[in-house]
Amino acid sequence: MDVSKLPRLSKTDSPAPQSGTPEPEAPSPVVDSHEHTIVEPLSGRGPEAWISIAIGAFLIYMYPRFLQWLSSQLFHTHFDEFELDGKIVPYTQVPEFWMDLGPVLFGVVLILDGIVLLTTRTRWLHGVAFVLTILTTIYNFLYVVLSYNKYGAAPISFLAAAFGAYIAWYQWKTLQMRGAPPKTMPPARG
Repeated sequence: MDVSKLPRLSKTDSPAPQSGTPEPEAPSPVVDSHEHTIVEPLSGRGPEAWISIAIGAFLIYMYPRFLQWLSSQLFHTHFDEFELDGKIVPYTQVPEFWMDLGPVLFGVVLILDGIVLLTTRTRWLHGVAFVLTILTTIYNFLYVVLSYNKYGAAPISFLAAAFGAYIAWYQWKTLQMRGAPPKTMPPARG
């Protein structure tokens, strides 16, 4: 066995460093000042994006009447209108229309937010999601406040307003960070 090939454990034979000569510094990383994209792993945003999409799809599944009506308007499919006091009343003139609109809009916003989190780093698409979130949150909040005395509590619209405000805040922070070359992302929601 040749002992000369083994690594040395002691530095007794190496010359002592001279005082006054600084050791060379490690090179600093080069940062491209023209690049404004954020490189981040999807693992931090993947689970919350899929949860957002799933909850949005669940809301749309639980409130199908609005989309059935919309489908009847666009594609002339069958939709049962409402009958009040022996008269056929259009869906848009009954309270259920406004009650269904809030959760469906929030479901669409959740799905869009999840897709944006998963697929894009584009600032304008984040801006579109932010504006739609703000509008949906305002609608749900107003529906909760204005309909309470007449129709009672609207728990899904209340949750949509509360969670919508938080999602809008998070989207705003993300948009602010995308305006300048960011160094770090805000912590993942949830």
